[in-house]
Amino acid sequence: RQELARVQKANSDAKVAYEKAVEENTAKNNAIQAENEAIKQRNESAKATYEIKKAQYEKDLATAKQANEANETDYQTKLAAYKTELARVQKANTDAKAAYEKAVEDNKVKNAAIQAENEEIKQRNATAKTDYEAKVAKYEADLAKYKKELAEYPAKLEAYQDEQASIKAALVELEKNKDKDGYLSKPSARSLVYDLEPNAQLSLTTEGSFLKATAV
Repeated sequence: RQELARVQKANSDAKVAYEKAVEENTAKNNAIQAENEAIKQRNESAKATYEIKKAQYEKDLATAKQANEANETDYQTKLAAYKTELARVQKANTDAKAAYEKAVEDNKVKNAAIQAENEEIKQRNATAKTDYEAKVAKYEADLAKYKKELAEYPAKLEAYQDEQASIKAALVELEKNKDKDGYLSKPSARSLVYDLEPNAQLSLTTEGSFLKATAV
């Protein structure tokens, strides 16, 4: 029972560890998903800013052309500013895209590691379950054997007690007849040296009113 309790506790601990790992992995995945969503929102914001600035540039360019075709310096300045801003926005967008792709790749690596860890936990749980079931089966077999022996004990005890009573009765009979011819004057026993007689077995029986011990 102590072993069963230990196995059950080990299995429970493994289950708790597995559930904790799953919970931590879920939290990590949620954090990665939130980070990816933030990157996506920044990309969309950068794109919207770019479109706004582009529209403003086009509007300013049209106004400048309409107001004064001769104001080339002002036009060139605004064009340079637009190109500079455009290059900045494009670089920011490229950087954001690269960061997003890196985050996605990192997420794949993390997910693969999490999946491998989960698989290892499943295998440990399966091994623990198999070991637990084997121990439970052995425990149940031992329990069945114990119950069988326990059930047989009263009959064996009664047979033993009956045999002891017969032996005592035979000894009483021997004591009563010790002075008669053909009877021993006192109980006598001869011991076998079993180390010298490896095939010897002791058979003790009571037949009627006398005690007989034979080596067979």
